[in-house]
Amino acid sequence: MSFNINLTEAEHTKIMCLLGLLGEVASAACQAADDSEGLAGGEATVPADRFQALSDALDECDKLPELDDNYVRDGWLRALDTLREMLKLPEGK
Repeated sequence: MSFNINLTEAEHTKIMCLLGLLGEVASAACQAADDSEGLAGGEATVPADRFQALSDALDECDKLPELDDNYVRDGWLRALDTLREMLKLPEGK
C-alpha cells in the first residue's frame, strides 16, 4: 500500500514528534517486559528503573493537549489519535 501525502514542514515535524513519543513508550514497555521476572500466581516484577522509564515516557505523552472532540484520553492515545487524524485519507480516496 502506498500513499502520497503532501505534508507541510510543520505537519511533518509534528508527526515525527508524535512518533518519537510513541516510540519511547513502546521501547520502555518492551524493556520493562523483557527485564521482568515472573512470579507464582501470575504476577511479575519489573525493575524499578524500567518501570520509571515507562512512567516517564507516558508522562511525556500526557503533556500533549486534549483533542477538540470532547473526549478525554490518556496522552499516548491522544498521540495515536492525532496521528490517525493527520494521516487519514480524504473521503472518496
